[in-house]
Amino acid sequence: MKTFKRVTATALIVCMCSVFFTGCLSRSEIKEQKKWVKEMNETFTDDEFEYISGAYNGIIGQSNTCACVRSKKYPDAEIKVMIREDGSLETNYNAIRYHDEVEEYITEYIEDYFPGDSLEVEFSQVYALSPVEDMSLKKYIKNCVEFRKVNVTLIRKDGDFPSDDEMVGILTDIAIDREEACLITVYCCTEKPQDSVKDSVCYYSLTMSKKDKINSISVASNGGKERTVLLEDKDL
Repeated sequence: MKTFKRVTATALIVCMCSVFFTGCLSRSEIKEQKKWVKEMNETFTDDEFEYISGAYNGIIGQSNTCACVRSKKYPDAEIKVMIREDGSLETNYNAIRYHDEVEEYITEYIEDYFPGDSLEVEFSQVYALSPVEDMSLKKYIKNCVEFRKVNVTLIRKDGDFPSDDEMVGILTDIAIDREEACLITVYCCTEKPQDSVKDSVCYYSLTMSKKDKINSISVASNGGKERTVLLEDKDL
């Protein structure tokens, strides 16, 4: 009997530890998250979604406010759906399905400021979540796309790049036009780089923490070892 009690007690401790330290979801929490996936299936009718699990957090374990979802159209994508405090649902699905179109939009936007140049644009959506809504590309770009992490590689084989003053003017014009807090880096290269920082002649960085103020515009060279601030604390 004592052995049985010890085993039972040990099992109970292990079970409690699994709850507190691995953050396993309860049946009711899993059931609730599956409802979110059902809503995604009802919203995005041209795709099919399957519940995987609660999103994993290295500190608290599985999250009861965010779930991992598998998409039939994008099987390799890490799709998540989460619930906000007000009960509304958000997902990164729109960011995934519109990624290529958004990249094309940003590229064409940047090309307007560097007409005739060869350039490449890479971007990351810092806040990729949007409402669980089958919104159009136009609406998604208008309401959700942010220039918070845009990297531009400007390629001129002759090395004749815009001057510091010209680049400050270009980046300031973009900041004014976007009306948002931007984070943009422009790498000036004579050929397609393997490493944008090391292989660039120089690179310019625009940093903003709010839409109506430029924190700084700087230029760096020698692999980032030399840096000069060209503009600082400018209200727009």
